[in-house]
Amino acid sequence: MAIRAAVVSKVNITVFLFFSMVDSISAVLDFSCNNFVIQPASHTYPAVAATVGSLVHRLLMKICGISDNTLHHESSVMQRIINYPKNSRVVVSAPKGPGQHNFAFDDIGKTCSLCGKDFDRVWNLRRHLTKYHKLATHIANDISPQYADRNLASQRQTTNTAEPTAPDHNDDSVNKDLHVESDLEDDDSSDVDDMNSNGDDNVSEIELDAGESIIEMDEDTSPFESPSPGNHLYMHIRNSMLSSASNTSSSLNADLDLLKEATGSHTTWNQYTSDTHPFPDLQSMVLLAFVDGDKDMVSRRILKKILFTISLVLKLHEKAIRKKSPFKLPRLDALLNYQTRKKSKIPVFPSTKVDIQLPENNTTSAYINLPSDHVRFLAANPKKARNMFSLSDRTPNQSICLQQGEKWRTHWYYQQPMFTHNGVDFWSSDIVNFMNGSTPTRFLVESFHTMDNSAVFVQGYMVYILEGGQFIGIEVESTSIKLETILSVDSTPVDVALCYSVSPGKVFHLIPRHKSLLEEPHFLKRHVLDETGKPIDPKLFYKVRISPIILFTDDTSGNRSKQYNPYESWSMKFAALSYEERSSIENIHFLSAFSKKKGASGMSLLPKIVEVFKRLENGLVMFSAKDNENVLVASPLLWIEADTPCHSELCCLRAPTSLYPCRKCYVRLQRSMPNLQSSSYYTGRHTARTKAHYLAAASTSGRGSTIPDAPLTGNALTASDLCFANRATDALLELQSFDPLTDTPVEVLHNILLGVAKYLVNDLVKVVLKKNPNQMARLSKALKDYENSQGMSRKFTRELRHCGSFLGRDYKVLQILPAILVTEFANDSILSLITPSFVRLGRLCSLVFVRAVRYDYNMYIDEVEKAVTSLIQELHHYVITCEIEGHNPYSSKPKVHLLTHLPHRSMKIWNCSTLRDRKR
Repeated sequence: MAIRAAVVSKVNITVFLFFSMVDSISAVLDFSCNNFVIQPASHTYPAVAATVGSLVHRLLMKICGISDNTLHHESSVMQRIINYPKNSRVVVSAPKGPGQHNFAFDDIGKTCSLCGKDFDRVWNLRRHLTKYHKLATHIANDISPQYADRNLASQRQTTNTAEPTAPDHNDDSVNKDLHVESDLEDDDSSDVDDMNSNGDDNVSEIELDAGESIIEMDEDTSPFESPSPGNHLYMHIRNSMLSSASNTSSSLNADLDLLKEATGSHTTWNQYTSDTHPFPDLQSMVLLAFVDGDKDMVSRRILKKILFTISLVLKLHEKAIRKKSPFKLPRLDALLNYQTRKKSKIPVFPSTKVDIQLPENNTTSAYINLPSDHVRFLAANPKKARNMFSLSDRTPNQSICLQQGEKWRTHWYYQQPMFTHNGVDFWSSDIVNFMNGSTPTRFLVESFHTMDNSAVFVQGYMVYILEGGQFIGIEVESTSIKLETILSVDSTPVDVALCYSVSPGKVFHLIPRHKSLLEEPHFLKRHVLDETGKPIDPKLFYKVRISPIILFTDDTSGNRSKQYNPYESWSMKFAALSYEERSSIENIHFLSAFSKKKGASGMSLLPKIVEVFKRLENGLVMFSAKDNENVLVASPLLWIEADTPCHSELCCLRAPTSLYPCRKCYVRLQRSMPNLQSSSYYTGRHTARTKAHYLAAASTSGRGSTIPDAPLTGNALTASDLCFANRATDALLELQSFDPLTDTPVEVLHNILLGVAKYLVNDLVKVVLKKNPNQMARLSKALKDYENSQGMSRKFTRELRHCGSFLGRDYKVLQILPAILVTEFANDSILSLITPSFVRLGRLCSLVFVRAVRYDYNMYIDEVEKAVTSLIQELHHYVITCEIEGHNPYSSKPKVHLLTHLPHRSMKIWNCSTLRDRKR
């Protein structure tokens, strides 16, 4: 009996019984290690299958000499191992995320029916069968793909509610259901011998040759090349889709031909089940294979575009058939690389390759979309060209747009030098006649601007004819007149030697401004040239359009965290757009992104960007859809938006933690408690860092030059002493339109929300309330109660204890904290010291979170200045009076000091334009 058991333990037999009289009734007999089971095929008649199973069961018991008692003792093991299919729906779990497998077809055929273990690959299942269940290698290779058919048939049968019918009598295929049982150890057992081990010489080993195998398979067939009936059609579609996606060099027609060959021989299960079960139709199977067949991410937006594109192409195909015109889809290479095709007439955006010098004489390459190309393409766009060009607006005591900014109103590069009225081009430096030509008064044109963003005015100087026309007097004070009041250009030659500047009761020689207007033509006044580069007409000049640009730079990452795979990006937008338009992603134009490694960063692109802006400052000829002709477009740089450390780098300064960290003045900030100054030192004005100082510092590579008008400390201070550093960003100083003092604006996001607000909230949570959990719970509950407030457009959904991970928008919502502290914790001794600082911060936030000030702008600036001063004074008072351990001084921080530059009148436009919370 022991020898017989040993022999049986090495034998794996699968017997297929076919009875044509009962429509191919089959039973599968598996036994290993004295355990076997008979399972009728799922599509046979139950009564006949039970009878056949009983007969074969008793026959094999006689053959093997196994008693009923032995089988009885093993029945519990058999039932534990074998899972018979149940007549219930197969529940497919929903995907946890986009692109996750939604169908379990990849796992079909990778579960061992001997022990129930799952495998992620078919070859792992084969190895498992040969090593742990002692199947011969070629048998395992033949058997492993058959599990897929069995499992597919089981799942298909369970989803079919109708009574299944027998397959066609003429079907020559055999049923491949297979159950092999084993009571061997688990796969992880180290006692299992290898397949090729010698073992006991007295134990016979029975193997079936490939030609003797009962399971019939073609020699050249693999489980992935010949689809089995059922959902293997889906598998072939999915695999073909993945193969086509991986092999970008193959043609779509060839990929589709391979798929047609693979799927052409698939058969149906029965008359009650469609070929595409469980999918409603074949097109749904194909699309779902694309959406959830693998882990490639497909967004809802992209999927909608794909469906629309498919529908559109199908309609175009139908139309081509009706008209009997040729129809073919473009090749993949033609779609991806149409920019480089010489015969392509499609306009493309040319990216420019830039070679960047790295340390140790290394070089790398980067690609950049030049700002000039953006301007050129958008100027030719009829929808964009209407809004990208604008005149400065000089409406007094108002700030509702960037055109009313101090720089746009006064800087020479931003003034409109010409304007066409009644078919006449009026230029800067022209002396024009008024509509009422009887008066001897003329007008010297300087520039053109608007008032209230509508009516066009001419800025210039009144001209008087003195002493019978021999002398010309020009008023010193400039004035504005309506464009409609001028008639024509006075073409009478002017002798500059006979011109004088006049003011009430005084006559003196020409002031420099008058002299430059009379002697020098405007630098943007250029002749219209022909194809050879020669002027077409000496009196014909290009029209001029002004379109200032705002640059933005920030660090980003190819990963979720900026700590890994970091990049620095550059983008631009047109300043003439409204606030809503500038904030739209469609109007933010990407320039480049550069990896921060090997000593290079986004600042390495500055020389190329500056080179382009130098040409844009002086104007480039391009087609304007607004004018329907070629014009001269000038696009000077208005400012650069960035965070505080990046602004310091752009200004060639050391880090904000240095002794002189401010990019706008020479304030000396020492942040330790013993070195604190009085509050007036932190709220007062200090010597400004002018562009002349930046140019002087950049004149020597070692920053050893002495800065004139530097703070008086008793010793001469060099640029290096004042924290000027060589950061390879000196190229910005070559731009006539860029001034580090005014063009690196103070922003609310980085200086108030991620500055003062962050300091106070962290101090409140981690210092003041650290040992007061009851007060912390009360404060959190009060914040939750404010979610029902009708006056709050955005709700605070975070927990205060997580303040270390707050973003700018979270601190913006926490403007409600001052109101809560004043009303709910008015008499609380623990919070009484920090509450006044929150109140001052709330007052400042209520002033700066505005988009426009239509009236009394000067008074608004005064209020902002008072709010900044009171906030810094209160922070300083809190610093010197707070005795809680872990408290840090805030009044000497660079971001707090930068608030003093917020309400400066020469930069008043920044308050309405850049004081906003950009989403992080």
